[in-house]
Amino acid sequence: MNTQKQFLDYIKSVQNIIAPLEISDNKLSHIAHNIEQAELIVPVVGGFSAGKSTLINSFLGNDILPTAVTPETALATELRYSPTNYIESVSSSGSVERHELSEFSSLKDNARNFKNLRLYLNNEQLKEIQPLVLVDMPGFDAPIENHNQAILNYLNRGVYFVFLTSVEDGNITLSMKREIENIQQFGKGFAFCISKTNLRASDDVRAVQHKIAEQLEDDFDHTGEVALLDMDGGNNLKNILHAINPEELFRSLFIDELRENYTALTQSINVKISTFKGSKKEAEEVIAALQSSLNGIEAKKQAAISDVESRYSRNSVSIINQAVTSAILTQKTRLVDLAISNQSAFEREINDIAKNALLTAVQTRFQTINQDLIEEMGNGINTQLSMLPDNGLGNIVMDVMSSSGAGAIGKVANTALKSATKIIMEKVGSTTLKSLLGGVFGIVGAVLAFLPEIISLFNKGAKGRRQREQMEQAIVGTIIPQIQQQLNSVLPEMLNQNITALINQISEQFEEQLQQKRDEIQAAEAEKAEKAAELESMIAELENGKQQLTALANQTLFA
Repeated sequence: MNTQKQFLDYIKSVQNIIAPLEISDNKLSHIAHNIEQAELIVPVVGGFSAGKSTLINSFLGNDILPTAVTPETALATELRYSPTNYIESVSSSGSVERHELSEFSSLKDNARNFKNLRLYLNNEQLKEIQPLVLVDMPGFDAPIENHNQAILNYLNRGVYFVFLTSVEDGNITLSMKREIENIQQFGKGFAFCISKTNLRASDDVRAVQHKIAEQLEDDFDHTGEVALLDMDGGNNLKNILHAINPEELFRSLFIDELRENYTALTQSINVKISTFKGSKKEAEEVIAALQSSLNGIEAKKQAAISDVESRYSRNSVSIINQAVTSAILTQKTRLVDLAISNQSAFEREINDIAKNALLTAVQTRFQTINQDLIEEMGNGINTQLSMLPDNGLGNIVMDVMSSSGAGAIGKVANTALKSATKIIMEKVGSTTLKSLLGGVFGIVGAVLAFLPEIISLFNKGAKGRRQREQMEQAIVGTIIPQIQQQLNSVLPEMLNQNITALINQISEQFEEQLQQKRDEIQAAEAEKAEKAAELESMIAELENGKQQLTALANQTLFA
C-alpha cells in the first residue's frame, strides 16, 4: 500500500538523519512497528437476514460463509487473505486455536464459546483489498450477549463500517440508527447499502433509497450515495470497498502520531543546540526546574489517587446512572408497546438503549476527568517553571518547531518555557485519549452483562400482564430500579480502577516528557564539556539535521 510504504520510507529516512545527532527517536521505532502491523477493519453490519453473509459470499465468488445460521449461531468472522485456507477461533480470554475449513459450521454452532473467528482464505478478492479486513458481523437480532460482545469489540477496532438493510425494512431502523450514532461518536466513517432490491419494484426501491438518504443526511449529515444491492451484490460491495480509499484511512490512523513525533524530534534537537550555546548555570537552573516539576507531578498523582472515589468515582456513578435512566424513560412508550407485543424485541430494545446511554455517558465522563487531570498536573508544572528567565535555554526547552518557510507547518515557534506547558498538555492529552476507549468499552461490556438476567426476571413476572399501565409500572418500578441497583453495585469499583489507571497514565506521560528533557540537557552539557573544541561543528550538524527533518516532514506529513 502506497501510504504504508511512504510512511515507512519516511521513518527510515528520519532514522538516518537523527542517528549521527545522538538524540532520542521519541518512540519512532514503535510507530514503525504499528504501521507495519496495521490492518483496516471493516465490519459489515445489519439486521439478521439482511443478507450480510450472502453479500460477502458473492464478493468472494464462493459460498464460504454459512447463510442458514440462526441468531444463536451468529458469530463475528474476520476474513483475511492467506495462501492457505484455515480458521482461527478466538476465545473470550484471547487464546487462539487453529482449525480446518471443514470445521466452520461446527464452530458456528458453538458461537457462545468464542469471541470471534478469523477466516483465512486463498482468495484474490481478499488479496486485492488488503489491508482492508472484512468482518461478517452478527445481526441485530443475535442474542444480547453475542450482539454486545461483537459491537463493543469492533466499535473499538473498526475503522470503517458498511451498513446493510433490507429493502423490506423501508427505512433505517432504531437499532441501526443507534449503531450509526455509536460509530460517529467514536469518529468512525461508514457506507450504507440497501439489499434484496430484486424483491421490490424499481420505483419502490428508489423510494426507499430516497427516504434512507434523507434520514442519513438529516440525522447524521451523511451525504454519501446509498448503494443498491441485489441478491448477487458482490461487484457492488467491491465498488464500495474500493471507494473507501484505504490510503486516506491509513493516513488518518498515523498522520497525527507522526506529526507529533516530528515535533518531539525538533524539540530534542533544539534542546541540545540551546544547551551547547548556553551557560552551565542556565542548564543547571532548567534541570532543577524540571526535577521540581517531576516531584510535583508525583505529589499530585498520589493526591489524585487517594481522592479518586470522593472526587471522581462517586459523582461519576450518579451521572452515568441518571443518563441510563433518562434514556430508558424517554423511550418508555415504545418499550411498553414492545413488552406487550414482542418480548424478544423488547429485550433487544432496552439493551440497545442502555448500551448507547452507557457508551455516551462513560466516554463523556472519562473525557471530562481526563481533561481535568491534565490541566491540574499541567498547571503544577507551569508553577515550577514560571520562575525561569525568559531567555536562552529557558525559552527553547519543549518548543514546538516547524518550518521557517511558508508551508503548511508555519514558522519556528520560540515559546517561553512557562508557555510550553500547554504543548506538553496537548501531547499528553492526545496520547491518553487514545487509550481511554479501552476503559470505556471494558466498563460498558461488564455492566451490560447483567442486563439479560434483569430482563429475564421481568419477563417471568410479566407473562400474565397485558395492560399498558401494568407494563409501564413494571418498567418504571422494576426494571429501572434493578438497573440502577446493578449500576450502583458494579460501577464504583470499576470506575475506581479505571480512573486510577488514567491518573497513573497521565502522570507517566508528563513524567516521561519532563525526564526526557532533563536527561537531554544533562547529556548535552556533558558532551559540551567533553568536546568543547568541536562545539561549533556539532551545532552546525544539529541545525542541518533539523533542516533536513523539516524538509522531509513538509514533503511527507504536511503536503
